[in-house]
Amino acid sequence: MRIASILVLLAVMQAACSSGGPLNATAARIDAAGVPKPFVANVEAQWKNAAVAPRATAPCAAAPAASTRSAGSAAQQAFIAGDFDGDGASDVAAPVKRDDGLHLVVGLQHTYDYSVVDVTDKPDASFDRVTVRPRGALYNVPGSDVDYYFGVDTLVVTPCGGSPTAYLWNGAGFEAQPLAQ
Repeated sequence: MRIASILVLLAVMQAACSSGGPLNATAARIDAAGVPKPFVANVEAQWKNAAVAPRATAPCAAAPAASTRSAGSAAQQAFIAGDFDGDGASDVAAPVKRDDGLHLVVGLQHTYDYSVVDVTDKPDASFDRVTVRPRGALYNVPGSDVDYYFGVDTLVVTPCGGSPTAYLWNGAGFEAQPLAQ
């Protein structure tokens, strides 16, 4: 009986620890656009006049008028999530409007806070399609016959009419890796 109780307790503790901690789904920590408040606060502290921008639902098409966009769809499009650094915590990525243009920024979750990292090497990714490829997904590099697999959830940016680029976490930042189509 005692062993069963201990095993249940260990399973509950493991589930709580692997869920990404207390920031994952608490409404008090989410702003009106659906973005975690600690992420927004760190973006604003890192870059003067920076603001999280809503993601376009159809990035290669003209943006719909503000009056046709519902509050629910704006909240759903505010950010994307994944474990981009492989630590088991749910990280977020969102477009951030800064003085020099639109940047893709990742918030790496660390217990109760986020560290923010500029992902893209160019501002104004407003017409790019951003997706997350899951850990273990196959990818190919142009000019190589070798199959590669993502070690963590990975951001992939595809310019309208262009080739996709994966942004791989290297422990200190994100490295661009062109992908074969």
